Amino acid sequence: MRDYLNRLDRGSVIVAVTADEASNHIRTADSVLRQQFGVQVRDVRYRGSFAFVAQKGYPDKTVLSKAVTETESHSAPAHVVAIVTTDRGKHGPRGLLVRRRIVQNTLLM
Repeated sequence: MRDYLNRLDRGSVIVAVTADEASNHIRTADSVLRQQFGVQVRDVRYRGSFAFVAQKGYPDKTVLSKAVTETESHSAPAHVVAIVTTDRGKHGPRGLLVRRRIVQNTLLM
């Protein structure tokens, strides 16, 4: 996963949703996710969950939700609701337009 994320172009958008167990498998990509995407999931424990929408090179645009423990993940699993749009000018896309707001504990982008 780390190599894949490193090969992505700046501005690429990724969406991730986990269920059951991802904490052991995400460790190799932890530094790339933090530095290039603004995703910090190191605190998610065994059978916790996380979900995110992120754009490489723009960590301030990241929408992230975590249910850190197995118990929390069962009662209130991580989830995000996001609307991703592009601004198309005369010369093609100029990047993501990001709007965020909280609606009933759901972060909208």
